[in-house]
Amino acid sequence: MLGAVQLAWLLDGLRTSTATWKVLVTSVPLSISKGGDATVPGNDGWAGGPDGTGFEYERQIIVDVILHDTIKNVVFIGGDVHWVQANAYDPNQDGVIDFHEYIAGPLSASPGRFAPTRQELHSTQLFYEVGYHNFGLVRVTKDSFEVTVVDEAGNKRVSHVVSSRP
Repeated sequence: MLGAVQLAWLLDGLRTSTATWKVLVTSVPLSISKGGDATVPGNDGWAGGPDGTGFEYERQIIVDVILHDTIKNVVFIGGDVHWVQANAYDPNQDGVIDFHEYIAGPLSASPGRFAPTRQELHSTQLFYEVGYHNFGLVRVTKDSFEVTVVDEAGNKRVSHVVSSRP
């Protein structure tokens, strides 16, 4: 998905950033298989599909750097599954959440049907909703990262706040 040069750039940015929050915006979710099956190959997500395609190798490199370098306050913002979902990840299973993922959208395409989250990264689903057009609103301070999902009528549907870790 990224290639060697872009992956190296991303990892360097994660390692050297002095920002409180490290926000990675990606067009696809981390742990939801997208497209492809045994008869029609092709997977355009970070999570591998049933046909063996996907970008799990690069995803694992990113996760390994986050864990090895103890990079805190990492948040992934994703889309492309046509529903709302938030996940907390503990890939090393030490009881500490290592990063979060928020998925919202779209505002202008048909809502999708929920698909299960793959568990290689040991996620906890914080919330999910299906069946309506939506967008995400993010508010960030030094102390907190708040994601609010708003539906097409402007109604707040769900909100989640993560406090920063020193």
